[in-house]
Amino acid sequence: MTTIANFVILGDSAASGVGDSDKNGVTKGWSYYLAKHFQDPIVYVNFSRPGAKSLEVLEDQLPKALLYKPDIAAVIVGGNDALRNGFNPTKLHDNLRKTISELRASGAHVMLLQLHDPTKIVPLPGLLAKVLRRRINAVNRVTQSLASELGADVLLTRRISDIYNRKVWHVDRMHPSKYGHQILAQHFREILVNKNFKIA
Repeated sequence: MTTIANFVILGDSAASGVGDSDKNGVTKGWSYYLAKHFQDPIVYVNFSRPGAKSLEVLEDQLPKALLYKPDIAAVIVGGNDALRNGFNPTKLHDNLRKTISELRASGAHVMLLQLHDPTKIVPLPGLLAKVLRRRINAVNRVTQSLASELGADVLLTRRISDIYNRKVWHVDRMHPSKYGHQILAQHFREILVNKNFKIA
């Protein structure tokens, strides 16, 4: 059989599939479901790790991913940068720009993810909600800016119909549920179909 694409995933818990584990604790997530849509065999490798920040993606995950000469790469990161003390959108921009640039230079089609607004589903005090919303919006501005500059595609999560329906989200209300991951997979599939990848 002929391999048509090398598909790599870089990022944090949103990339690793947190929120979608089977009874044995095996995590699947949206990229697993997306990989199953390809019509021909692919090499699918997920380097993401819960808790990862943009610097780890750049310095640790990216070099491993480049060894596979990816045709498609998803880079989902920024949430942990925003949630930690000392959040710096400029550093996030620099780290993510280098990561995407190297993937694009290698010939990979890059997909990114717009972060949802967690304050719409997580009860928070007013001031905390305001700070969190501001930081998440800053991450999304970085993501959209780099996508436009470097020719990457962004899945606009906030435009998905009923995205804040409770069944879309895991019990922690920060990560997608299994159903939510399947929805993301379907929308990422549409991006790849529009780019003429052989995907069912």
